[in-house]
Amino acid sequence: MTSGSSVRFHRGAASMVAGLVACVASGGCLQPECSQPDYTSAECRVLAENELARLATSSGIEVRFQNAAAFARDDASTWYATGVLEDAGGGVVRARVAAPGPFAISFEPSERAPAEISVRLENVDPRATVVIRSPQGTEVLGPAPIFESVREVTVPLGAVGPSWIAGAVPCADRMRLAAVGDVQTNPQQFERIVDVLQDDAADEDAPPLLGLLFLGDLTELSEDVEFELVADLLRRIPVPVAVVPGNHDVFASTRAIYNRTFGPGNYAFEACGVHVAMLDTGNGTLAASVEGRLPALLHATASATKANLVGTHYPPHPELTGNGWADEAVAAHLLVEAAYAGVDVVLAGHIHALLDFPRVPVGDRTLRQIVTGTGGANQGKAVARYGYVDLLLEDGAPVSPCFREVPPPNWDGLSNPPLSDALPNCPDRP
Repeated sequence: MTSGSSVRFHRGAASMVAGLVACVASGGCLQPECSQPDYTSAECRVLAENELARLATSSGIEVRFQNAAAFARDDASTWYATGVLEDAGGGVVRARVAAPGPFAISFEPSERAPAEISVRLENVDPRATVVIRSPQGTEVLGPAPIFESVREVTVPLGAVGPSWIAGAVPCADRMRLAAVGDVQTNPQQFERIVDVLQDDAADEDAPPLLGLLFLGDLTELSEDVEFELVADLLRRIPVPVAVVPGNHDVFASTRAIYNRTFGPGNYAFEACGVHVAMLDTGNGTLAASVEGRLPALLHATASATKANLVGTHYPPHPELTGNGWADEAVAAHLLVEAAYAGVDVVLAGHIHALLDFPRVPVGDRTLRQIVTGTGGANQGKAVARYGYVDLLLEDGAPVSPCFREVPPPNWDGLSNPPLSDALPNCPDRP
């Protein structure tokens, strides 16, 4: 005998199933991507990096990261995921620029906005010229008085038209770019690397250091305190740091902690003749929306005369490292698009070692892949090889890398011989 409650349950279940069938048939129950946030999803992080590049402040100002073309047109109607914005309170906005090279930020005040806004610019080359343009006029600020990547500026606001901050870096015929990944449980060793990078950036006898590419796994558990510690260390480096997340940086499902700290994980920039595409492979794959625009991200303009590079966490040549992607077809697609775009070097982390594959065949072309997961993460029982890859970039010459080793504490001299003739240790400074 069936109870009344069971009858009601079965009728209710039947009604739910019928409603679900009708919903699916009509398309009315389809949900937008990430309507329930899950930032372990690569596509959710794409949405986050775009939303965090614009900000409506509590004082009534619309702030947006832009590109150089929008600045030239005085067009603040759109925005670009080239940084992260935060209302720091007290009339101050924190603006972290994502990468080396030119940048622009627009400010559109409402009727209730104040006459000016204070901006804390982070991750800006101290050698950069910064332009502040408003309806009242234009102010040009030269290199920072202190050799660091943080500046405090004040932007006047007008009743008609947007105000702007824009910046550009000086370039040289020969430039350098550093790359490293994988700190995880050893920020103490990474701090030693930061100390060496500080000296490297200040070396006036060497070609200028354009910036650092950080290739993921800044943290072990994606916890706030880990991100804060590494962000503080990166701020000590007096050149811009372009970052992508690793698999250890995307464990937090309900908060886009990586994007809120560092901004986008998928972006491309050009600076001083160098094109770099940074790709979020923290899930061992690419977001479908990013995979669809790989040609736009990877293809350099005619002004990129020194190098075309890719920075990501998972090495896209998985058969060489034993660490495959979640979807090998996506890795293969990335390789094909990179080869077609004429990429010179793919830089990756994830493997806690220094590896170099100078000529990896991709169809009738070759790519070079360098793995530099040498930022401090555990390298097992072998003598650890910590440090970073230093790339020399110049017109008409192939990319020339060396490895700047930073031995662990209490080690006398370098802990490892050079990896190979193709990737030697960097020479000692005078």
